[in-house]
Amino acid sequence: MIERGTATEEEMVLAFLRAEINSSRFDEFVVQGLATIGRLRELIDEPNLADSAENSARRTLLDFYRGYERRILVFLGFPPDATWRRVLLEEGDFFRLRYANHPTWCQLSDGTRLVSRGAENFPQRPDDPELYQINGILEAVRRGNHFPELIAAEDNNGGLILLEGASRATAYMMDRRFHEVQALVASSQSIWQWHWF
Repeated sequence: MIERGTATEEEMVLAFLRAEINSSRFDEFVVQGLATIGRLRELIDEPNLADSAENSARRTLLDFYRGYERRILVFLGFPPDATWRRVLLEEGDFFRLRYANHPTWCQLSDGTRLVSRGAENFPQRPDDPELYQINGILEAVRRGNHFPELIAAEDNNGGLILLEGASRATAYMMDRRFHEVQALVASSQSIWQWHWF
């Protein structure tokens, strides 16, 4: 990993929303959440990270469908004291990168949770309804499209566990896209309390 400096919680929340507003699996939840909190898509597409009201609205939006502030769902047990930093992933990082401990990703990776194993196995499961989105992402990657940062938690051995971006990471691995992939990484002494750790 090449360290790129500190990042803020607000940057992580924005990256999470940017990834999922254009996701075939989560876009409708983001759109519904925006309507529920009375905001427009500009909250994500044209952010002002210096605006505390906007930052609060984005945290509320991420909480609406992902449980961010309540620390439920994907954020169940995620430590509130986590600090964030930005890194550039190197080729070796991809071979150590792991999925969150979720049945879909555990099955794809033969229980290893390694993204590299998931990428090897995906061609045998391209129509799996839990994984179909990888096909479109892989096509977009091959066309040169760029995506928001991956979001990961650092384990106690310097490894990374994906919090957001499992499908993108799998597509990157399949395409051997080992350059210019950035990640926002959470660190905390209590990261092991995260449910999906």
